[in-house]
Amino acid sequence: MLPELKAKNITFELSCDEGLFIKYRQGDVYSIVCNLIQNSIKHAYNVEDNEDQRAGSREGKIALACDYDAQQQTLNMTFEDFGKGMSEQDRTQIFQPYFTTTKSKGGTGLGLAIIKEIVEIDGGEVNCHSEIGKGTQFKIKIKCLENQALTV
Repeated sequence: MLPELKAKNITFELSCDEGLFIKYRQGDVYSIVCNLIQNSIKHAYNVEDNEDQRAGSREGKIALACDYDAQQQTLNMTFEDFGKGMSEQDRTQIFQPYFTTTKSKGGTGLGLAIIKEIVEIDGGEVNCHSEIGKGTQFKIKIKCLENQALTV
């Protein structure tokens, strides 16, 4: 996804111990991260009107931080963008299947519902905080499979 981020002038910042290995379904972690990045590109930094065009000319930033909590045996992810943010009304609906603010542009409203399903199937949690003009933050706790994570 880096070429698309670069084309949109969005930097991606990753903060994670390079020696951390968790036992989890690899495709699911990929789905979580990709859906979050795609949502930020579509919503946080989308250029729709004149005001957003001025905002779109600025550089955007997305950050992902991961750490392992050995006591809880969870991978903790904090994903945030520093874009437009969303209303409280939208925030309360984002995990509902088929909720989208971009249906006319091909949005399906499934990305965040899929994330919630993946995370909660093993007893994990996903929460969102957002403020208009200040961006959006997701905090995700993934329960590691077989209670195992290794640092090398």
